[in-house]
Order: sequence, then structure tokens, then C-alpha cells
Amino acid sequence: MWRVGNGRRINIWHDKWIPRPWEFKIFTQPKFLSKKATVNLFINQTSNLWDTEILHQAFDIIDIQEILRIPLGDINAPDTRIWAFNPSGSYSVRSGYHFIQQLSSHTSLHILGEQTTYRTASSSTSTSQGR
Repeated sequence: MWRVGNGRRINIWHDKWIPRPWEFKIFTQPKFLSKKATVNLFINQTSNLWDTEILHQAFDIIDIQEILRIPLGDINAPDTRIWAFNPSGSYSVRSGYHFIQQLSSHTSLHILGEQTTYRTASSSTSTSQGR
């Protein structure tokens, strides 16, 4: 997922930048903006706030509400990629584990472990790792 800085690197339609669990993308279909349009088009460069007039022209209300929840910081800071499943934006084994647990509870995905086969010259042994 992207953390919005100046908005110049984030493609509105293709990049994951909306703080919406599992999807992170815009739901609105493109209306008048190019498929290469970037997020900086919606940031008022003078006030460093979201330009609500342009947002209302481009997006449905469900997306506007999510965009307005995104804090804008230093307008000169570059956009950065972050791990969306940790408030700090940094990946950790713990946050990865919690992500897998959430994913398992929201989908039919089940982590069963990994089967490893060890082969020697005279035999093979299988072990199951994980549960």
C-alpha cells in the first residue's frame, strides 16, 4: 500500500492507496481522468488539503469518504510504500502472522503447513511442519 506524500507517484486507478482492508483501491469507475492520473491532482497545493470540489467531480461518495480519512503531511515528501497491516507501516513477523490469521478468518484460506521430504541414498523421510 502507498502512504500519500506529494501524490506524484501514486496512480489513482491502479495503485493501492485507499485505507480499505483487503482491496485498497478506488471503487469508482474512471469518469474524466486519464488512466495514468496521479493522486496529486486532488491535493490543493496551496492549502495542503484534499481538494473536495475535484474529489466530488471524480469519485462516488464511498471513495470520497475514504480519501478524506487519509492524512496529508508534508507536500514535499515523496510517496512511500508501507505495510498496511501495521499502524507504523513497517512489516514485522508479528504483523505478518496477524495478517494471515485475519485472512484465514475472512476467506476460505487455511494454512496447513508444509510437507518436506528428505532423501538419502537408501531412504526418504517425510515430515510435516506447521499445523
